[in-house]
Amino acid sequence: NDDPNSSNSILHGPVYNQNTIWDCQICPEGWYIPSQKEINLFIRNWHGEFGAVEGLVHAAYQMRVKGSDYWNNNDRAMNSTGFSALPGGWLDSRSTVYGFFGNRVGYWLKNDESLEALKIASGDNGTWTSGIFTEECFYVRCVKDIE
Repeated sequence: NDDPNSSNSILHGPVYNQNTIWDCQICPEGWYIPSQKEINLFIRNWHGEFGAVEGLVHAAYQMRVKGSDYWNNNDRAMNSTGFSALPGGWLDSRSTVYGFFGNRVGYWLKNDESLEALKIASGDNGTWTSGIFTEECFYVRCVKDIE
């Protein structure tokens, strides 16, 4: 409800529209919004062990917080990556409605000339990257290269 002091805002943080992603420095110095290529390499770590489809499902379990306090159908979640994804859904700014709250989450991916989203779903629905609609607003997860 656009209230930065609500419990959901405090837990999940803000969502950003694509203009903000292009025009503002959101991440701290030395950190950046990952690209689709970087996220795909990260997610595909599990393809060799599980196969392409099951690897995407396994990746979601490795990226979601453990337990059923936030996610539905989350009994296999491990959070072995420390990514700690929470199901904040994403915002359609046309209607100011958060879609998929409690079942999915979307994070911005920033390529050289385009934006995409990393989406993580509950249960065995896995994770995937996708194109975006102009009106969608997602969360930001900043990353830092390790030297």
